[in-house]
Amino acid sequence: MKKIFFLLSAAVLGLVSCSEETIDPLEGIYTAPITSTLTTLSNSEAYKSDGTRYFVLDLTDGTNTLHATLVGSTYYLTANTYTVAESASAKNGNYVYGETTVNGSNASSGSIIVTQDEDAYTLSALLFTEDDSVYKLSWEGTITYEGDPEATALTQVFTANSNVANGTNSVTLKLATSDLAYSFDMTTYTESYTGSGNFLALDLYSADGYLHEGTYTPCTTGGTIGEGEYGIGYDTEMWGMTFTNWGTCWWTVEDGVTSAEKITSGSITVSRSGDEWTITYGTEGDDIWCSFTGEIEALTSDEASSTSLTKFLSMTDYSAFGMSMIGLELATDGVSMTPADWVTSFSNTYSGTGNYLKLEVYSSDGSLAAGTYTACTTGGTINSGEFGIGYTGTYGASGTTWYTVTDGDTSVYSYVTDGTLTVSVSDGTYTIKLESTTINATYTGTLSSN
Repeated sequence: MKKIFFLLSAAVLGLVSCSEETIDPLEGIYTAPITSTLTTLSNSEAYKSDGTRYFVLDLTDGTNTLHATLVGSTYYLTANTYTVAESASAKNGNYVYGETTVNGSNASSGSIIVTQDEDAYTLSALLFTEDDSVYKLSWEGTITYEGDPEATALTQVFTANSNVANGTNSVTLKLATSDLAYSFDMTTYTESYTGSGNFLALDLYSADGYLHEGTYTPCTTGGTIGEGEYGIGYDTEMWGMTFTNWGTCWWTVEDGVTSAEKITSGSITVSRSGDEWTITYGTEGDDIWCSFTGEIEALTSDEASSTSLTKFLSMTDYSAFGMSMIGLELATDGVSMTPADWVTSFSNTYSGTGNYLKLEVYSSDGSLAAGTYTACTTGGTINSGEFGIGYTGTYGASGTTWYTVTDGDTSVYSYVTDGTLTVSVSDGTYTIKLESTTINATYTGTLSSN
């Protein structure tokens, strides 16, 4: 039988007429491809190793079997044209040489095209194997991926800036994966990136130019950030030009080339332990789920190991009840309080997410005097120069108590039973600093809600 030869063009991966010329980059003469519609997905796996996501597929028609290991960027397989790469250099958009075979022979070149519509997938492959075979394979079916078992780890701080001096109550950060590098050219005011990975650019509300703990929700209008909010991703017009992907965006970098997805929903949580911050966006199962833990020196106040309380909630003079003390409630950004009206409600109610500190401090005249206060000995008995320790009283938690608020729920709290409280005042502005084994916290501001 006369053997028919075909040439394949790398540019279109199509068949051309019989010729003995070579066409770069594929050199040589190839036999007609073995064509197969694969009918069975016998295995599908997804796993992460050293920060790289791998997707394994085993497809067969009963005669021909494709075993493919593809590299992606999120917890599910995404549409892409996957080309070959060695295991050590494989990244998003590659299939792994030595781990991708057809009928047991390594695929050494060619492409695997994946399309996706939610859980519905199609696969079209033209692969050249080391046994000098050519395969044209196709498959369509359903693959369901479970939520990502862990967040994308952001390990680098590219930028951390306060915008307060420019008249905007916010801070801006760029937090990146370990495989990226960043530079800024001061002469051209341009940014550049090298490597492949992701970074989270975010704008968070801040009245004083520092980071604060809390749960931040999306603002309504791009570029306008209110208390407890983060700036959504948006495009803007300035100087007759359009600027895209400002505000909070999830950036993907492929060999230095950037693309962005605007973040307009979901919450960003910020927490602190000593000098270390944890910033998280998304939850398990979200397309974007990332978390940073580390120091952010530029946006950390001088009170390095102290939680910043930024809101005055209430002040109560207990002298009318025959007690020489005042009560104070001071909170982080994300917490608000509605006082009891003593008609329909008989206790304060809280909303938001964050923390608040309830203080009881000795006072002979209903005001808070400057000085250093030490913890009293017995809960409910406060002497001159003391603050009241936390304890369980007749109506529940009493005395100095640290509350964690989650969507208005205040059932999680810890008593403060030791330490010192330092109060200073200048032109009506108070600095109140609590140092204890339960919590270190600092408030600077007036003792008024106005």
